[in-house]
Amino acid sequence: MRAILFIFLISLYSCSNKINNGTEVIVIGTVHFPTDYVNADSIYMALQQISPDIIAMEADSSVFNSDFSFKKTYDENEYNAVLKYLKEKPETMVRPIGFEGRNAYRKKIGVYSEAGFVYGAMFNLLDKEALTKKQSNMLLHYEDLWSVMEIFKNETLPNINTSFVDRLIDSVNSYQYVKTKTIVDENSKFNYKIIGSDKDSVTLKEYFKKWTHFEGIQRNEALASNLKRLIKLYPNKRIVALTGFKHRSYIINSLKDFEGPTIELKEYYEYQNL
Repeated sequence: MRAILFIFLISLYSCSNKINNGTEVIVIGTVHFPTDYVNADSIYMALQQISPDIIAMEADSSVFNSDFSFKKTYDENEYNAVLKYLKEKPETMVRPIGFEGRNAYRKKIGVYSEAGFVYGAMFNLLDKEALTKKQSNMLLHYEDLWSVMEIFKNETLPNINTSFVDRLIDSVNSYQYVKTKTIVDENSKFNYKIIGSDKDSVTLKEYFKKWTHFEGIQRNEALASNLKRLIKLYPNKRIVALTGFKHRSYIINSLKDFEGPTIELKEYYEYQNL
């Protein structure tokens, strides 16, 4: 009788984890370095609760060997969580979905990882009252949005991964990569030259154009496209994508128009009480 009950429970457990209607995709927005509530342990706990077949990481192929074991890792929340999880579930596949050769490509096009000095120049003009009223209001609203985003950056993993934060990030990205770019494009004060990462001189205006295109479009497109490719390669699996939370909404929106095997977009919180 006990043996029959044991077999029944095992069967029930197996059925509860079986995916019958296509691929389950869970995009988890993370922060790369520990905060009060998000660290390697909280991400590891999420992986435990979800029990993915595949973990997709915001990384490129350079961190992996040919068998997709890690060639190198970084002291970041996601890497530390995945390493810990693989000790428990070594059969879990890990795959890269990041922009391939990101740093080399940045250098090739002459941009750095950040453009804080461009935004600093904008706020300097704001302080000097050298912007139009429309531009000033735009920049101040962007500053407010960024402040709210920073609050959520220090929240728990479930609170970061909500539709509200997705909409907030959509707004932040719109101001950061599109609307504030008009301030630079329309102002001759951004025509002075700087030295780019390729050691060539470039106007601040041209630099910002390349930087916003790469950070706002190309990196996000790469993450979404590579995840779609992974879904097509491994149908009927449960896939967790770990990515910085500023990329999450772009990826999710892109997957809503996915053409390929049937997918079900699910949220992390749906697995918390299983």
